[in-house]
Amino acid sequence: MTTTKSAPAAENGEGADHDNESHSHNTSPVSPRSSKGIQDGLDGLDGLDQSHAHGEISSSADADAGFSEGVGGSAHPIEPIQPTHLTAPAPRALTPEHTAELARSAVSADVALSHGVYSALMREDLPEWAQWVVDIHGEKTLPALVYPMEELDGSPTGQVKPQSGTVSIDGRVLKYVSPSDKGGRPFAPRLPVVRRVKKKKKGVLIVEGVKQALAVAAYADKGWLVLRICGISSWLRQGLPPKELKVVRDLPVVIVPDADASANLRVYEGAGQLGDACTAKGAASVSYVRLLGAGGTAGIDDVLGDADQEDRAGDLARLVASARPKPADRKPSRPTASERKEKEAAERARDRDSELKRTRRPLIHVEDDRHAVITSVKAALKDRFDGTELFAHGGGLAALVQESHGSALVPLREGERAGLIARCALTVEGVAAGDKGKPCSHKAAWPDKNTMAAISAAHRDFTPVEGISHVPLVRGDGSIVTSDGYDRASRHVVKLSSDLVGLQVPENPSAPEVEAARDLLLVDLLGDFLLPTETDRAHALAALLTPVVRALMPAAPFFVINGLQPGVGKGKLLGCFYAIVSGRPAALERLPEYEDEVRKTITASLHGGSTLLAFDEVASLKSPSLNALVTAESWSDRKLGVSERIEMPNRATLFFAGNNIAISGDATRRALPIRLSTDLPNPESRSGFRHELPDWALASRRELLSAALTLVRAWYARGCPSAPQPFRFGSFERWQEIIGGILHVADVPGFLLGVREEQRASDYYTMYWGAHLQWLLQVMGQRVFTALEVSRDAKKGGPVVEMPPDLEVDVAPRELGKAYAKVADRWFDGVRLVKVGTASGGSLKWRLEVSPPGGGSSSTPASATPAAPAAPSASSGGPQAYMMQPVSKPLACEPVVTEREEDAL
Repeated sequence: MTTTKSAPAAENGEGADHDNESHSHNTSPVSPRSSKGIQDGLDGLDGLDQSHAHGEISSSADADAGFSEGVGGSAHPIEPIQPTHLTAPAPRALTPEHTAELARSAVSADVALSHGVYSALMREDLPEWAQWVVDIHGEKTLPALVYPMEELDGSPTGQVKPQSGTVSIDGRVLKYVSPSDKGGRPFAPRLPVVRRVKKKKKGVLIVEGVKQALAVAAYADKGWLVLRICGISSWLRQGLPPKELKVVRDLPVVIVPDADASANLRVYEGAGQLGDACTAKGAASVSYVRLLGAGGTAGIDDVLGDADQEDRAGDLARLVASARPKPADRKPSRPTASERKEKEAAERARDRDSELKRTRRPLIHVEDDRHAVITSVKAALKDRFDGTELFAHGGGLAALVQESHGSALVPLREGERAGLIARCALTVEGVAAGDKGKPCSHKAAWPDKNTMAAISAAHRDFTPVEGISHVPLVRGDGSIVTSDGYDRASRHVVKLSSDLVGLQVPENPSAPEVEAARDLLLVDLLGDFLLPTETDRAHALAALLTPVVRALMPAAPFFVINGLQPGVGKGKLLGCFYAIVSGRPAALERLPEYEDEVRKTITASLHGGSTLLAFDEVASLKSPSLNALVTAESWSDRKLGVSERIEMPNRATLFFAGNNIAISGDATRRALPIRLSTDLPNPESRSGFRHELPDWALASRRELLSAALTLVRAWYARGCPSAPQPFRFGSFERWQEIIGGILHVADVPGFLLGVREEQRASDYYTMYWGAHLQWLLQVMGQRVFTALEVSRDAKKGGPVVEMPPDLEVDVAPRELGKAYAKVADRWFDGVRLVKVGTASGGSLKWRLEVSPPGGGSSSTPASATPAAPAAPSASSGGPQAYMMQPVSKPLACEPVVTEREEDAL
């Protein structure tokens, strides 16, 4: 839901009675996840009643601009104000509930619609200045009644009445909401005109209340100009009346306050002050309608609503004719502090009782036993949000929110936590025993900070989530998740676009179905890309399949789209992968230059639940953090800005794209290359493509994912067969088994062919060290030496000197010794450095060890490497066998933990 920034609005807590003033609270619209917008991005309390969306409603099509209200000749022609500026794209309709509510106030649907009144069923139906109400208080405020208004000078204004009984997050009843005078136009209502009179004005009726003014306009004699005040003092600004009040000059004025003008000092004085202002503006006379016997805070609409329709015009005329010079015979006494306190408590009890019955939220007294409060609040959160909006993730509670880039998991911060609590419980001060069995009159209150902290620390009691998937997920048993929501088997939240929900995939695809699915992917999608070999095409298809089955495997290699020259389409290919997996146009990042920033990027992405990391314009891959991530089932790092560590599962698939990417060190054995090359001198000028990519990929996402899932189901239906393996891809055996098997069943050749050779050829780090140790073997043989001796011999010349990577011939002995320490006992082309002691002065002594024929292994540590556990096979449980295993101990990023390295030969 997009939040439209608009003018701030004022929130009126007392409705269309004497206290309904447009107080300028300057309650600005809040952006998602702000401290004020603690409910942004989250659903409303009760949602929208389907009867409001689909039930019979009164439409403006039934209203007539020349409508006359009344029966049997007592009706008077009405000239309703047609608002010239409506600030919301409002459907001119009323729900049955709103129609009934207005009818009780002697306002028919036709009259209401002729004045522009309508029901707002969703946030976008509201005027822009009122949309913050839904953003903050949720969709429990809907459907709302919208009253567009117009001031005497023609400027627009209005009020919105949220769903009856709506209680704000701070415990106040929301009755009417107005624009704020501090936010620019439109301003809060001052003296809106309800009915104009062009000729022969009989006088001016000034009516307190929103519905009251509509009722009077419907039944008053046609000569009366009808004005509205939304609150008894709302017409004042900084103590001054509006200049437009001059409209009363030389005319009799009748003010119609509510019935409590005889009992409420504030109403009595407010009405009198308005009369004095009219006199000062030249009114011929000022008098006041008295609603004797109406009782309480009843308004003129209640009086007319109780009368038979045919009697209303006559009753109103008699009330106006009997208007008195004062609002009441006697000025009400000022209430004592005790009386005010009792009245406020009674109102709170009434409002809270209504809210409890309507929402069925539990009532929690925050000063009860601390354990009981924690337990009650936690239970309310779990009952309402666990597994839907609230999850355990990253060592704490996380909320599922909708960001501009899609769904994300965000740590539950103080404001968001308070917002969720407000939506699932009513928290009040005091103890439950203090209510003594009566409706609760305690003021709203939050649990204290220690209680809040204890609730957040209970994240282990909530549903764990490992990531958010925007593609249908394959479970271990081969079933496919094609509906939104949390999937317990994969521990993923599945958020699919509407076109993917309910996607149908054949359970046992036929050979023609498999062939059609393969050709759609290899020919229609990938056919125009400059993939020079079968292996590159197979790897491109593997890159598309991996995110779909990522939950079935502990780790997957990162995919490197390597353009061997500019203009070969590496950005378009990455854009296609991104669009198909994420469901939106590519939002690619640049790989940070510094290692610390790489680590932070990884942590932020995984903490947000991302399962796709894509980087463009990559020049080189040699990051220890990326090397650690790609083989790790879990990731551990410091929480940004604090010393606390967080842990989270790693279910991400990584993509990198660039031209002539230099892959070195451990990254060479973690990368799956997808090469793009051509003999054409200007590949960017090619034409005649099948489709406009990546736009076509995004538009055809449903068909492309259906094809990918068809290949997956074909593999399952045929018993999850294994494919021939040209070599064992160390650390990614399960990925190799699943992806290789899927491609084998689909008859896609070339998977992993030549990869081992390319890894060796591109591993500059290993090549440099191998060349250096071969040079050392020529110079030193197998005698003991120090780094100082090596440095001296390198400077002498002799045989062609080969130095370790990133070191020059004139390197200081100390730096050379540090480099030796990092690769001690590691084999490079059958030779390794071995520490044999310490020389005088503390420098280390070294010697070279040569492996016997068929012995040592390139790039393998000297210490025995434990054998890798056998990967689960189809016969031993298939892919589901992995999903049933517990997640291994998280891999810490700082310092980077040495990982298990295996030789693939």
